[in-house]
Amino acid sequence: MFKNAKSTRSWVAAICLTAAGLASAHASLLQGQFDDIYESEFYVVGNDTTALTFTWSTQSPDFSGYFYAGGPDALTVYVAPGLADPTTVANAATFAYQTSFVEASEGDTVFLRSANGLYAAIALRDFVALVPPVPAPGGFNYLSTLNADWYLDTSGAGDFTAPIPEPSAYALMLAGLALTAYQLRRRKLAERG
Repeated sequence: MFKNAKSTRSWVAAICLTAAGLASAHASLLQGQFDDIYESEFYVVGNDTTALTFTWSTQSPDFSGYFYAGGPDALTVYVAPGLADPTTVANAATFAYQTSFVEASEGDTVFLRSANGLYAAIALRDFVALVPPVPAPGGFNYLSTLNADWYLDTSGAGDFTAPIPEPSAYALMLAGLALTAYQLRRRKLAERG
């Protein structure tokens, strides 16, 4: 495919420009999921460099739970009842956050705000009752687990909407695609003789 070092560098440049354009369009919203996480433990929303930590406990084993403020990130919490998709929220900063705890059910979204201005959203898919309860450290029993999707806005704006690429991101993608097309055309002409 690559006949010489110059051709290889051109292809790498084209791929890098296209990838940079795509990456910059989604840089401020991290997302992931929790599957079967136990209550009363600390869980991290985010990655190795930017994250919030939260904890929760069972209210009704197969339906709802409490989500707590405080913790290592000095969190405040808010619940949006019936909001299953937090990616429709453009400004989570306007919510009335609590400094204690909120009760949330399946199909709700819990929003977290840290002291340093990070925002997270946890879309609650379902609570699963543990029958029989599972023994936990400290002499109590885990009553349920939680399945949820999480989102972390690293921009500090509380914006969870799907990102719209900036013009510069489009420019990078177009430059990468143009360079790729140029390389393909040059290769075809060289093969013809």
